[in-house]
Amino acid sequence: MKKRLCMMLACLLILCSFFSCDLAEESGTESKTAEETQSAEEIAAEGHWKEAVYRKSTELGSGSKTVSVTVEADGKKIVFTLHTDKETLGEAMQEHSLLEGEESAYGLYVKKVNGILADYDVDQYYWSLQKDGVPLMTGVDGTAIEASDHFEWVRQKG
Repeated sequence: MKKRLCMMLACLLILCSFFSCDLAEESGTESKTAEETQSAEEIAAEGHWKEAVYRKSTELGSGSKTVSVTVEADGKKIVFTLHTDKETLGEAMQEHSLLEGEESAYGLYVKKVNGILADYDVDQYYWSLQKDGVPLMTGVDGTAIEASDHFEWVRQKG
């Protein structure tokens, strides 16, 4: 009786392992190579960048104007090269879902740039909008763009 029970359990274990491997392949969850995965340490080291839409410099859009936008947070920078026909920086960035915020009496209060949060009410950080390293006195939706402009979004502590 015990021998028969052990044989049945062994067969059951073999079948379970067979079907679980088969299901993983069908669902596309087979194991990734070391190059495709990130360690927990790498993800933790990314800080706020783990929430980013883009983690590397990239080129987006098509249009007659080309502007570059640097996003800096946690000591890391990436550059977006935007090709657009939009009139303002806010329109050009929202065209590619690079900005999130709340409408206010002063225009868009930007809380996320490239998916990275800087909300003064939450963490005492804010996004500083700059042009060629100089802070702007206009909001993003009031900042006109011309070909070859360079803007920076810098996540800063208030």
